[in-house]
Amino acid sequence: MHVSYAMVVHEASGRIVYKTRNKTGGDVTPTIKTGTLQPFGDVCYIGETLQPDYVIGRTSLDDHENINYETQRWNAETEQLRDATPEEIASYKDVVSTANATDALSNSKEVMALITVLAPLHERSVDALTDAVVAQLKQARIRSDLSRGML
Repeated sequence: MHVSYAMVVHEASGRIVYKTRNKTGGDVTPTIKTGTLQPFGDVCYIGETLQPDYVIGRTSLDDHENINYETQRWNAETEQLRDATPEEIASYKDVVSTANATDALSNSKEVMALITVLAPLHERSVDALTDAVVAQLKQARIRSDLSRGML
């Protein structure tokens, strides 16, 4: 059995921004998304208009295969998936790690209150201190992943 996929792709990088599928192998159209798509902050559509930096890619995979945002990219010239380079994977992990750390901070009222109080004591803006905390959280996660052999 084959699964049909349609993807919204960032044309320059080949990043797969959004994917949708039809398990019966029939035609499929990506759902029009509104707002900002994380973790890269993509704005693929304005209303129903696909923006010029994005293309629609289509592929069919065996039912046991799927598309991996981290390790695969779309090659618009060959209209096929390709393996991501180590640099692309590292970049993707960095952006995801930053987004996760930022989300963790913004969802914690207590931490944000502490940053607001501590920023003037360190002669920094709230944004600058928040950025420093995000960087520290990223480093802590990287060390944790290394100790578990995940990187």
